[in-house]
Amino acid sequence: METREWNKCYYEDCLPALKAFPNGYFDMLITDPPWKTGKKSGWREKKGKPINMKDIDYMNYPVEWHLQWITEARRIAKIVIFCVPLKDENEWTKMVDPKGKFILYFKNGFRPTKISLRNSYSPYFTCFDKPPKIKPLYNIFGIVIKAGFLNKTKYKNPSAKSSSFFKYLIKGFNAKTVIDPFMGSGYTAEQCEELGNVKWIGFEIDDKNKPDVEKRVAIGKRAFLKTKDKQKVLF
Repeated sequence: METREWNKCYYEDCLPALKAFPNGYFDMLITDPPWKTGKKSGWREKKGKPINMKDIDYMNYPVEWHLQWITEARRIAKIVIFCVPLKDENEWTKMVDPKGKFILYFKNGFRPTKISLRNSYSPYFTCFDKPPKIKPLYNIFGIVIKAGFLNKTKYKNPSAKSSSFFKYLIKGFNAKTVIDPFMGSGYTAEQCEELGNVKWIGFEIDDKNKPDVEKRVAIGKRAFLKTKDKQKVLF
């Protein structure tokens, strides 16, 4: 059985670690996997015929590899939430058979402005064996992408998130133990630290993200202490 220290990010391949955790070890697995596509990008029509999903290269991670970690995720976590490529959503729905879906709606598309005429969104699949007793009230969460001059906090990771979306889901499902196998800039760790009563474990194969993770963990801890101080004033 895998034993890992809580509230820590491990800079290694996540798949062997996921296989070592026991069944139902975590309340929630929530993540944004590496979906950036290579030359054969996503579900595309080619001469009137769709490309075989098995031939798709997601940033050098083939579909079979994604199916492996998703299988392990559903085994070790009671609730699994992960983003899928919007252009391939229908195909992944057939392969994964999710129980539900949350939508992260981008009010400004992917542009460095506060609003855009062309909006976009990311679908987040939700998988579980037993229906949770507690769940978030809404399944659509709107944010403004903080890119360009809107990005006040600079991270080395080019796709660093900046919203309370994961915190909304973790709190909404009342998860107390969380794992993110693709930690990236440390977004999930920050959200867990901000909640204060959620233990987390993260994996990130690129240790260049370590400064971002450490920075965001510190930001989350400060946010929790700030909230705690406000509660003391109120009571």
